[in-house]
Amino acid sequence: MAIPTSQGVTVSDVAVRTSEIAATISDIADVASRNTAEAGTSLTAARQLAGMAEQMNGLVTRFRF
Repeated sequence: MAIPTSQGVTVSDVAVRTSEIAATISDIADVASRNTAEAGTSLTAARQLAGMAEQMNGLVTRFRF
């Protein structure tokens, strides 16, 4: 038996929507976690690139007149 609320929505409807909202929040948390991991990967790549640029600068400096 569905129990209507004051706006004609049943408690069951509210429970379903609440569950959907919780699932969406969980999905957002997962995306945020993956973004954090990818940001770490990007930072590592940027540091490696900076190191390579430094090495290249050192090599180029040897060939200057």
